[in-house]
Amino acid sequence: MNYKDLNDFEIIYNIRENSEEASEMLYQKYEPLIRASAKRLYRYSNGLGLELNDYIQEGMIALSSAIKSYDECQDASFYTYARVCIEKRMVSLMAKSTSAKNKILNTSLPFEILDDEGDVLRFQSALQDDSTNPEEIMISIESEKDLVNRIKQNLTDLESQVFDLKTSGLTYREIALILDKSTKSIDNAIQRIKTKIKDQINDK
Repeated sequence: MNYKDLNDFEIIYNIRENSEEASEMLYQKYEPLIRASAKRLYRYSNGLGLELNDYIQEGMIALSSAIKSYDECQDASFYTYARVCIEKRMVSLMAKSTSAKNKILNTSLPFEILDDEGDVLRFQSALQDDSTNPEEIMISIESEKDLVNRIKQNLTDLESQVFDLKTSGLTYREIALILDKSTKSIDNAIQRIKTKIKDQINDK
């Protein structure tokens, strides 16, 4: 069976039927997302004694857990569910590694997307971590997400997913693979996103 022709629902079904090939396919499909999320959080882990591979390992564990616990009857797609599971587990690892001597998120957190000229459009929240309390860390990260949510208010569901993946550093091909879309569809979505962002900026 060619699992590359199957969507996530079908691949997960085959995984639950003990198909090692389907399992390997899904892990390969989501590895770029795991690595991108790991690299983003790793930037703010100075002094925590964590390595990039620690985040990647947690992401792989989270993906495995997501496969087992995902309920296709729920409204969320597997991509959405898996992304939440991966990020929560990585943030939990960061919070557990925080001590009184270490502070994280002490720089602004950038979100990037290329504009028409190939330059980087940056969206930053000036988040400063003034405590070492894990709850405070979670609040800071949630504030980062609030900024993105404001940007995404005028985006469709597909555009929102593409925005998340593009700002995580994934390529058009990787995004298309995860979302089961053509690269042309992804390119069109990104062009619409850039137009909507510029319209928002011009309206202010």
